[in-house]
Amino acid sequence: MFRLVTTSLPDGRCIVITAHGELDIAAANALTEAADAALLDTCRPNLVLDLSALTFMDSMGLHSVLACRERARARGGDIVLVNPGAQVARLLRITMVDRRIRTVASVHEAVG
Repeated sequence: MFRLVTTSLPDGRCIVITAHGELDIAAANALTEAADAALLDTCRPNLVLDLSALTFMDSMGLHSVLACRERARARGGDIVLVNPGAQVARLLRITMVDRRIRTVASVHEAVG
């Protein structure tokens, strides 16, 4: 089961979206919609996508991550990916997305 938790930092610098489960064709729109809602609710359009609890991501999930990046950039912000597991990291690496989107080990590092 796919689940998202959205947290806004108290200082308003960014929104952290934590994804749990499998980000596949059935869940991809949920991530994009959560990002859209988060970006509308903040004056600082930076997203941190915490992928540490994600167990699987397919091409549609990857597409939704890239869509989140485009939406954030359209508002003058960007995204950072946090701690993807082995399968997700491999997908990011073979598609070279890891060269286009910064990936860090922790949420603390992403917002620091």
